[in-house]
Amino acid sequence: MTYADLLKEYHISSKRGFVLEHPVTDLDDAKFQRITSGADVGTIRRSLNYIEDFDVDALTTHEEQRHAKLFLETIVQGYLYMDINAYEEEDLSKVPDRLPESLALPCMKLSQLLGMKPVISHASVSLANVKLIEGKDNEEFVAENLELIIPRTYMKDADTEGYSWFFRVTAEIEAGFAPAIHSIGSACYESIQGNSEIDLEESLTAIISSCEKARLGFKRYRVNLPPRVFYYEVRPCLWGYDQLPNGMKFGSSEEAVKYRGASASESTSMQVVDAFLNINYNPMQKGIIVANRSFMPAGHRKFIEYVEKAVAKDDNDNSLLHRIHSHPLFPSAMKSLKDLRSEHVNLVTLYVITQMKSGSESPVSPGKMLLGFIKSFRDACIVTEKSE
Repeated sequence: MTYADLLKEYHISSKRGFVLEHPVTDLDDAKFQRITSGADVGTIRRSLNYIEDFDVDALTTHEEQRHAKLFLETIVQGYLYMDINAYEEEDLSKVPDRLPESLALPCMKLSQLLGMKPVISHASVSLANVKLIEGKDNEEFVAENLELIIPRTYMKDADTEGYSWFFRVTAEIEAGFAPAIHSIGSACYESIQGNSEIDLEESLTAIISSCEKARLGFKRYRVNLPPRVFYYEVRPCLWGYDQLPNGMKFGSSEEAVKYRGASASESTSMQVVDAFLNINYNPMQKGIIVANRSFMPAGHRKFIEYVEKAVAKDDNDNSLLHRIHSHPLFPSAMKSLKDLRSEHVNLVTLYVITQMKSGSESPVSPGKMLLGFIKSFRDACIVTEKSE
């Protein structure tokens, strides 16, 4: 297998990283067109008949399957949360605790084909939902030049620009990791092939550059996304089933699941960088990291495992891991990753902690727990750096 074959197998773009480089924006399948033209997310509970005979088997490519999953996830979010007004009390008693079979069956089948959980995911809403605006095909892949493939939010009177800006900036940040992902993959490929002449300077330089670009990208959310809009309009559109008292049942099944919704913690890019640098996470952190992989497409998950295999191949002075950690650029790479995670802490503080209503600020609130986890991941970078 050539390195180009490896990238293709794991659905990685040398230009966009884990962002779909050639996303499907519509499908020729007549049944799918009936759904996209007839099902209004805002009135989806009255439109389920459009989905009942949707043929998942008609989707023959990875891009088609990702587009269909994105669309169905959007429909599910509308079906579940269209009555919720997050600006007021988040009364989840209005939320259905069962998906009808017309939604549940295609969602489960698509998820099985892609190796993902049947719930809204970062891989769909951020990695498979953006394209360059028509006429800007040769322009830079930045939020200003992007548009959402499925731009709708089911919330009434929503700030559509703020909603769109969040996902466009996220896609910009993810695509900015492409040079690092490509060079990391190449170094691991050469190591597994037995080549001892590996250009680690290129890989570590790409990591430093990509992390700095992402750190600056985190600051760009502020341009068109007020914290209040994120917390009360974007955040509810990312909910899964974990906050529902009884979880979610699929079709006629009596088994309830509590999958959480879309989260940046599902970023394959960050996990690839972590794996290559061999960040010293504790068992609890490692468990969270591995659990997050189940929300990724199978190919992305396998690529992380491929990098881990290459780095852990041998524990000797000539191993890839030893050469990475002894390289003069390793401290700079660690600093860039630590700085990126510090900016993530600032971002969560601004967009989540400061927006929490009075009375929800206990040390065990979800927002505080999230902030604590992010800080612990940042601190793991410090521990790794000092141990070398």
